[in-house]
Amino acid sequence: ESLHRVQLPGGANHIELSVTGSPATLESEPNDSIKTASKIIAPVVIHGRFDTSGDIDAYTFEAKKGDQLLIEVKSAGLNFPADPVLTLLNEKGATIREVDDVAPTRDPRYLFTARADGIYHIVLAERASRGGPRFIYQLHVVPPQPEFSLTVKSSEFAVVPGDKLTIPVRVVRSKGFAGDVTVAAEGLPTGVTCEPQTLAPKGPAE
Repeated sequence: ESLHRVQLPGGANHIELSVTGSPATLESEPNDSIKTASKIIAPVVIHGRFDTSGDIDAYTFEAKKGDQLLIEVKSAGLNFPADPVLTLLNEKGATIREVDDVAPTRDPRYLFTARADGIYHIVLAERASRGGPRFIYQLHVVPPQPEFSLTVKSSEFAVVPGDKLTIPVRVVRSKGFAGDVTVAAEGLPTGVTCEPQTLAPKGPAE
């Protein structure tokens, strides 16, 4: 998924459009309880909204034992004011997991692995029970896509002529990614060289 800023012809302001490769649909009311939950089939992205104060939106899906799905709600990350809370329940209505904020945003995310064949329920609520036209969210229910991220402690480093500089790079592998990562430096000043380094996995974070 990617976020694009566009400006409409004749408009003064930019708007942000979210583009995803998964099928998308709109929330369908009534879906205020697991008894009236909207049936969904992964992969899917649902565009929904907490219409009124205290609004709850429920969705139902089937999964086979061992299936993995990334269940993610986006609102703050799309610059909307909602603070969603995600609750996953089993077929009997027992809570499997409740997820609120996942840093660095107020949006919840949960990597779900089905322990048995069955029907599962996703219930979304706004943390402070707020609602209205701008309390928009996207619910993503998709297979996890393996990924990784790299971080260093600074955006710039000083190199003393004739000396070597070691820059620690933190690799965080997630959503099942367990491959090698090759790090290379580009655009270096004349006389400065850096050989590509391949980082083999040692765990979820190195």
